[in-house]
Amino acid sequence: MIHCDLLTAIAFFLSVLIFVFFGVWFFYVFKRKFINVQDKGPIEQCPYCGNMISDHSRKGILICSVCHSYLEVRNENHGKKK
Repeated sequence: MIHCDLLTAIAFFLSVLIFVFFGVWFFYVFKRKFINVQDKGPIEQCPYCGNMISDHSRKGILICSVCHSYLEVRNENHGKKK
């Protein structure tokens, strides 16, 4: 029969819990490195619903896939002084 006191059991439980926590964290970080992110150009946000839009197939006009509103593509230099 294995004999252990309360302090040893708590220490063992906490060490296993920390090991599992860091194992899950490491797996998540390692997995995120290999996700293929396609660069589709700049991302715009719909001012009405907050949806992020990256489809720039039409020049000058974006269509939100959630609220179906038509949006103009913003110029990168809009509001900046030269």
